[in-house]
Amino acid sequence: MKKILYISTMKLDIRSGVTKKILQQIEALTELGYDVAYTAIRENSYLIVRGDQEEKLGDLSNSSILYNLQILKLLKKYITSKNDVDIVYIRKLFCNPIFLSLLRKMKKKGIKIIEEIPTYPYDEECKQSSSKALHAIFKVDKLCRNKEKKYIHHYVTYSEDQEIFGLPAVPILNGINVKIIHPIQFNTQSQEINILCLAALEYWQGYDRLIRSLAEYKKNAASVPIFLHIVGDGTKMEEWRQLAMNLDLEDCVFFHGFLDSDKLDNIFNKCQLGCAPLGASRKGLKKISSLKVKEYIARGLPFIYSTPEAYLDDFKYALKVNDDENLIDLSKVVHFYRNISSSYNLEEMQKFALDHYDWKKQMHLAIGE
Repeated sequence: MKKILYISTMKLDIRSGVTKKILQQIEALTELGYDVAYTAIRENSYLIVRGDQEEKLGDLSNSSILYNLQILKLLKKYITSKNDVDIVYIRKLFCNPIFLSLLRKMKKKGIKIIEEIPTYPYDEECKQSSSKALHAIFKVDKLCRNKEKKYIHHYVTYSEDQEIFGLPAVPILNGINVKIIHPIQFNTQSQEINILCLAALEYWQGYDRLIRSLAEYKKNAASVPIFLHIVGDGTKMEEWRQLAMNLDLEDCVFFHGFLDSDKLDNIFNKCQLGCAPLGASRKGLKKISSLKVKEYIARGLPFIYSTPEAYLDDFKYALKVNDDENLIDLSKVVHFYRNISSSYNLEEMQKFALDHYDWKKQMHLAIGE
């Protein structure tokens, strides 16, 4: 049985969609027959986790720059002491001379190195960040990243690129574990439309577009009441809350904050539609693979989306809206809901999720063996 070390800066936090994704990837690798250990952060401790066992590698600083360098040094010390790692799967770490030194050490030990780049290209996202520390880290990354090809076997990407930084790239999709998803109780006779916006509330989610579109829809004698349920938190929550107040939408735009378990299930059951990210173009992306889209499909919630995604063009439970900064015509969304209500089938949606987005299939492609 081959041994994989999955390296990331994941925090053991059930609130994080990224954490849930990584743990599902690890579960899929285990089901594929690999012996998987992974790194994780609890409070200020960097850990190696294997099953129920944890090994503390060291403590981390609160400084973003020091924090990243400390992780690399702890990893290099750990790799130096181990001779039983066959594959290292890295969720994007910014490149610098210490990272190159870590890759060199792995390569000398005969380890197959795979690096996943969650967002590619990522330059625009880094440039738009307000973090001075990230700007400094990114500048070094740009100087060093083309040297990674000496050590890395291939990249994994959610874009359609076949090559990144001079190396082969394997395109995969964000996946879902359908077995652990709670399906919704879809209301085909609702006289109102409740739209679920479930995400970390950052600028690229673009829910300000939906709020502004709702204000315009209401101006034009709306035929069906529409309510937005924004679930999650992030840097844009207060700004978007204020936008809703300024547009006199307090009675139809609700900010629920972070919800989990039964409370999240209740919101899913209340809503007739979901909403995927509407602002990926703000990061310069032409195509994405959204985790939330996969969850909507697996739960059985039809949805609207703007940025192109694989397999959605002819999927009847998805409505594509304009992928720009213009308003969205919500009368078309009302028409979409009425159409799908007449032929809704939960099993059809869940089969689609299993056929196209199962994590085992995606991770088999990612590892390339």
